[in-house]
Amino acid sequence: MPTTKLNKFTIHYQNFEEYHLLKQEVFGEDMYYFEIDEDAGVRANIIDIGAHIGLSTLYFKYLFPLAQITAIEPHPANFKILEDNIWQNELDDVTAIQAAVIPGKEKTITLHADTEHSWFSTASLQERAWNLEQQTQPLQVPALQLSTLLQQHD
Repeated sequence: MPTTKLNKFTIHYQNFEEYHLLKQEVFGEDMYYFEIDEDAGVRANIIDIGAHIGLSTLYFKYLFPLAQITAIEPHPANFKILEDNIWQNELDDVTAIQAAVIPGKEKTITLHADTEHSWFSTASLQERAWNLEQQTQPLQVPALQLSTLLQQHD
């Protein structure tokens, strides 16, 4: 599996082009940037839904090293890499959960993943992925409600 360094992090990834595009979006353009009032004495609690391989999780830990993060990723291959990236970088207070987040009742759902390019960030709940142009393979994954996650962090 390819590995690279980004800031202080070691990152495993599967697809070179996808990694670089997402790296630019997350770290280069700061698209996930937000501020927390650390003076309030409250420890940040972040839920990273669709964590993919963990670039956003690493970004949040870079910004908020004391934050408690729940990284949620449904795709089995992405989830394995997410766990590897959390372990490799010795991230404290990060929990990984393999699941999709849905508005309805918790159950197993079908995720449609790209089979042509291995761009697992484009997996979707609809066949042929988010743009309706990809060749996809159905995967059964567990699903959680957002309300369940929020109750765990009250």
